[in-house]
Amino acid sequence: RKAPKKRKAKTKTTVGDDSASTQIYEHTAVATAPLDDSTDAADNPIVWFWRKDDGTWAPYDELQNATIEQARVDGEKSCQIGIAGLRYVIDLVKMEQMNPLYKSKRRIKRKVSKKSSGVAKEEGK
Repeated sequence: RKAPKKRKAKTKTTVGDDSASTQIYEHTAVATAPLDDSTDAADNPIVWFWRKDDGTWAPYDELQNATIEQARVDGEKSCQIGIAGLRYVIDLVKMEQMNPLYKSKRRIKRKVSKKSSGVAKEEGK
């Protein structure tokens, strides 16, 4: 079995519900699919998407993808990512991306696919 290819992303995550209890910490995010003896991480990429205004889905970039996936793996209910200089909250329970400044929300989804078989499994829609 080959060792999984890891994509590392340094990110800051905010913890707590109000500003008085907010703490920020850094962690390294690694996005790989779970492996068994017959699969390779390259065959099972995990990709997170956000829904555009026209209804189509766009993938997050590698750093954002790794940050979101690591938060999911860590059992977090939400995480924060930066997009074009703005901070967004990713709600992993509601499967939404929210801009806290404007309170706008977008749907998100997670896709795990096997490149070799073309089989895909999606979460959130």
